[in-house]
Amino acid sequence: MGFDFFTIHNLATELDAQLSGRRLLQAGSAEGELGLGAETGGHLYARLGREGWVCLRPGPVPEALESREGKERYLTGAQVEKIWVAPRDRLLWLRLSRTDSSGSPSYGRLVFELIHPRFQAYLISERSGLVLGGWCGARQGRLRVGQAYVPPPGPARLLPGKDTFGAFVDALPNGEFSPQSLARLLVGMDAVVAGQLLKMAGIESQELPDGEALRRLWMLAEDLYTRSPHQGGYVWCEGGVVQFSGLEPVSREGEVLPSISQAILRVKTAQSTSLPDGRELEKRLRQAQRVLGRRQRALKGDLAEADQAEDCEKRGNILLIHLGSVPTGAVSVELPDIYDASGSSRVTIELDPHSTAAENAAHLLRTARKYRQRRSVVPLLLRQVEKQLAEVESMLRGGEEHRAAGESWLAELGMNYLPGVRQGGEGSAHPRRYRTSTGWSVWAGRNNRENDLLSHRLAAQNDIWFHVHGYPGAHVVLRREGRKEEPSAQTLKEAASLAAYWSKGKTARKVPVVYTLVKYVSKPRGGIPGQALIKCEKTLMVEPGLLPEEKVSV
Repeated sequence: MGFDFFTIHNLATELDAQLSGRRLLQAGSAEGELGLGAETGGHLYARLGREGWVCLRPGPVPEALESREGKERYLTGAQVEKIWVAPRDRLLWLRLSRTDSSGSPSYGRLVFELIHPRFQAYLISERSGLVLGGWCGARQGRLRVGQAYVPPPGPARLLPGKDTFGAFVDALPNGEFSPQSLARLLVGMDAVVAGQLLKMAGIESQELPDGEALRRLWMLAEDLYTRSPHQGGYVWCEGGVVQFSGLEPVSREGEVLPSISQAILRVKTAQSTSLPDGRELEKRLRQAQRVLGRRQRALKGDLAEADQAEDCEKRGNILLIHLGSVPTGAVSVELPDIYDASGSSRVTIELDPHSTAAENAAHLLRTARKYRQRRSVVPLLLRQVEKQLAEVESMLRGGEEHRAAGESWLAELGMNYLPGVRQGGEGSAHPRRYRTSTGWSVWAGRNNRENDLLSHRLAAQNDIWFHVHGYPGAHVVLRREGRKEEPSAQTLKEAASLAAYWSKGKTARKVPVVYTLVKYVSKPRGGIPGQALIKCEKTLMVEPGLLPEEKVSV
């Protein structure tokens, strides 16, 4: 897996924030590794050669990377002036400065070539442009000391935001249109991220899309490529393989991490820790079996409870007809059955003594509606869970030959938990944060698991919840933060526009967005991550739009 455009730009943003203006206190290398210790207390680590990677790691440079008197002497004591990425290449640049023996400043550039399958690094004199040293892994490097530095050759690719839609159409291949073919067209793109981009554009077929779909794809690409990079990272599993990127996965459950370096380290740790003979996979499959079994039992209970819908409606209507016959504070009442034509039957109705007769009747009718809604939703969920239970039981019987299928299946369900990762806690949620023009804070979930945490754990009951109607999208919460007043129409419109933007309807001119209080948002028992049931909702028609990001103090 190579470093994609979004990962590299997020990494450059993180490194520039952490290292610019700091001095490199240590520099050491071993075969295939380079470490640069900084005043921040952490160190920049690079794994070079085949399947290389670069990130910030906590702590000093490991003792295994001994300080040298050779090419590393140019790095030790140097100050990092600036870190940036070449716009059209996978090249990460560090500008370094140091003072020579005469007291005059001299400058050099350390470049990391983050190109699969051979990561390399070169130190270059800024004055002469010649290579002063190289770190290239086990194999000989592309360039030697004393040669002029020339960037690695590569195909000319398109950069959305700089190149035109017409150039994109002209470059399209004939015949099959796949993530691989899209990855060959765009700068810093690989097949995994290209697949995510196609899903965002709603393109599932491998045939060349029509003009409208292509323009939608290009507009999404322009938005992604021109968006300001941030320091966050995403980790998810695709086809049984753990992936990382600075771009949020669309159709996979993933974990949001505060920095791209943490995401890279998480993946590299996960790749190096697995139990032999499939024991770890079997353990996770059995865990999934237990979870699905609990969901099945809960859904069957919900379905049995929903059979009371007609009885609740009947008792609610009887109570409404006889409101004047119900004494105040009664815990139950016996009334004539209005559905008995003979008029001889009577019905006993349990009551809440702290509510009026009218309130008790309204509660019974609301319960009847809830049960009917449950009857329309739960059977589908139950069939899905029963199908998944049959699949996991088949995989557990299948043995080692089903291992790859099991990894992929767990990933599809969002149950392919990484070793050592605590799932679902509030600390794992990092929703996007924005501020309206009127000063209200708005939070938006980044994926289905975070939508759940935001709606059911982080939000207060009187916060206002938004979701675009008819499209998959983020749960968005307008936070009251102790305010007593209601939000203005402008505030509601801006929050709704944000919900529309973080949805599959973001390319539409206007979309409907429903909103209600968080206390009216619930999750069906056994429901998949991100699923929600709402009531008392209202609707706004808005244009999708972003808000200024909220500054979060660390």
